[in-house]
This record gives sequence, structure tokens and C-alpha cells, in this order.
Amino acid sequence: MADSVEDDVRRAPPLCFLHGVLPLLLSLAADSTLLWMWHIGALSLPVQMLLHPFAAALTVISIGACKRDGLDERLPWLAFLTVLFLGPLGALGMLWAVLMYWRFQRRATPFDVWYRTILPEQDVSRSEALVQRLRAWGQREEQSRQPVPFPEIMQGGTRADKQLAIALMSRNFNAAFAPAFKQALADEDNAVRVQAASAITHIEEQFLKASLRLERDVKRHPRNAAAWFALARHYDDQANAGLADEDAINAARSKAVDAYQQALVIDPVNFDAVWALGRLRVRIGDVEAAIQDFELAFATRPTVSMNQRVWYWESLYRANRFAVLRNDVRTHFGNRNERLGLSPAVLDSVALWAGEVPQVEVRSGGVA
Repeated sequence: MADSVEDDVRRAPPLCFLHGVLPLLLSLAADSTLLWMWHIGALSLPVQMLLHPFAAALTVISIGACKRDGLDERLPWLAFLTVLFLGPLGALGMLWAVLMYWRFQRRATPFDVWYRTILPEQDVSRSEALVQRLRAWGQREEQSRQPVPFPEIMQGGTRADKQLAIALMSRNFNAAFAPAFKQALADEDNAVRVQAASAITHIEEQFLKASLRLERDVKRHPRNAAAWFALARHYDDQANAGLADEDAINAARSKAVDAYQQALVIDPVNFDAVWALGRLRVRIGDVEAAIQDFELAFATRPTVSMNQRVWYWESLYRANRFAVLRNDVRTHFGNRNERLGLSPAVLDSVALWAGEVPQVEVRSGGVA
């Protein structure tokens, strides 16, 4: 509602003499003349009533100019209706309203500011709102303040909970939600399955629209590295979402690789593009090329977060370069604050390579 009110306020620019007052003065003069001529007997009542709408129509002669200048054309139409039904009194009333508008506009509080004062908006991001909603679920179901994961809602929630969770995941889509969507597609409740399928279709439509927009951008600006990087990241995210079939995922990853490489042709030292290309190649399985990408990225920016370096460790593990992996982990695993950003399974796997004792049993596999 607040957005619609603000848009409505922005559509009403200040009035000017040409568009606001002059048509009203002309209409007032014409209608008053007709009324005076009828009063002295120069016009009969039927003729005066026949000419009255033409006098009222003078108030809308500025409609074309309003549209041309981007002004609000509602005032002329309001003036036309007022003069049509009230005659000269309507014109006088509209003139008084315009004059009062001019007077109070200089010192009155703007409507949008006043509206925000009485109805302030909460500064809550989409992610924070999502966490608050999941925490409310947890407080209701478990008397706890821990957010409830979407897969748990899909597994044991009511129909209403599942449908609301699907709506939240659709509006705040993240690749991590893919397993929950797949659970919803296999749900016993037909209503949940239908809503999940509709949500996935909506997400795919949004991906398609974004693809068309980003591809237009790179065609218009073929030498813009940022445009190519945005396109590559979009295809990377689309493939990582995991909602499409295997062929579509492979096609999206292939397009992402091409776009990343094109961005690097234009800007070879773009750390984000080099690192993202390395991560994508790890997902594809091209670990040797991924290692080269990560080493190039780290040469560009020696200090990186542990969440970024862990993909390099994963590529070393898959390439069986265990000596390099062990040395690099022991060199860069000392910051205990950054460890908090790693998942427990990844943290314990990396701790083994660093020569530390893990806190819990480690599952077999790599480091990421």
C-alpha cells in the first residue's frame, strides 16, 4: 500500500498557471457571461443550458499540454465535472483549491513524508524476514527459537505449513531450497504437489526472463566484462538450482563457462570471475582446470575467505594432490573466526588435513 501511495504522490507534480489557473479563469468568465445574459433576458434558459457544457469544457483545454509535459491531468477533469454541475460556483471553488494548494505546498509536510511518519516501514531484508518466519514456526512447534528447515516442514508439516513454505521458497528462492522443492513434488497431498510444480514453473520463467535480459545486455555491450560476468553468474546459479533436468543443467553450465571466459578475455584479472569459473569447473568435474583457475585467482588476491579457499582444497582432493592439499590447509586454516562460516562436515574434513582432531565423526568424501 505504501508503494502505491508514494507512486500516486509522485504522479502529482506542482501546478502551473497555464495548466491550472488559466483554463479555470476562462471557464469562469464564459459561464458567468452565459448566466448574466440569461439573467438580463438576452438568452433563453434552454440555450443557456445548451451552451453551459461548452463553457465547462474550457477547463480541459490543457489536457494535451499536461500529457506532453508529464503533468497530472486529473485536475482538469475534476474541474470539468465541478463546473459542469456547479457552474460558476464550481469554478470559484476549484480556483480557491488551487490557490490553497500553492500556499500550503511551500510549508506543508509532503504527503509521502507524513505517511511514513504515521506508518513507518520496518527495515527488514528479505532474508531476515524469511528467518523470522522460520523461527516463528520453530517457536510454535518446538517451543524453541531455532528456525525450522524447509525439508523438515515438507516432511512433517501440515498442508497449510507446506503451502506457505513453498510460497516463501518461491519468493526468496535459493539453490539450497531445491531438495525441499523435490520433497514437495513427491508429497502425498495433491494440493502440495500442484503448488510446488507451479512454483518451480514460476522460478524457471524468472530464470528465462533474466536470461533474455542479460543476453540483450551483452549484445548491446559486447566489450563490457561486468555484463558477461552477470550473464555467467546467472547461468551458474540456474544450473546450481537443481530444478531442471540433467541436459538443461549441463547446457546452463556450458553457457556459464563460455560467459566467464568471455568476461576474462576482457578483464583477465577479475578475481570474482576467475574464482567463480574455478568453482564451476569443480562442479563439472574438470578439477585440473579448476586448480589453475584458483591459483590464478589467489595470485591476484592472496587473502581470501576460507569459504572461497575450501573449493580449491576440494579440487586438490579430487585431483589426488594430497601433499599440496595438506600444506595449503595447514597454512591457511589458522583463523578460528573464519572457521565458523564452514559447515560442520566440511570443518571436520578440513581439520583432519590440518592435523587437528575433528569434533564429530567425519563422513567419507572430500572437503567440500
